Amino acid sequence: MPHFTWGESVRIKAGAPAAMRPGEAASVCAITEIGDETQASEYGVPVGGRAYWVEFGDGEAIEISDAWIEAIHS
Repeated sequence: MPHFTWGESVRIKAGAPAAMRPGEAASVCAITEIGDETQASEYGVPVGGRAYWVEFGDGEAIEISDAWIEAIHS
């Protein structure tokens, strides 16, 4: 899976649950690297993956697995 960086623009994938606002653009504002099985279980992300806090244009922020976001290509 790709790794995103702080401030990068991303889009929530179309197949994401409705509460994650599929199709909407957001910016990465925090990154959690998943380093052990406890974190993996807590975040629902495999060890070595990442979870991200992303912020939408209206100021709402959510924490989301890297499985549900994609880069915005210009």
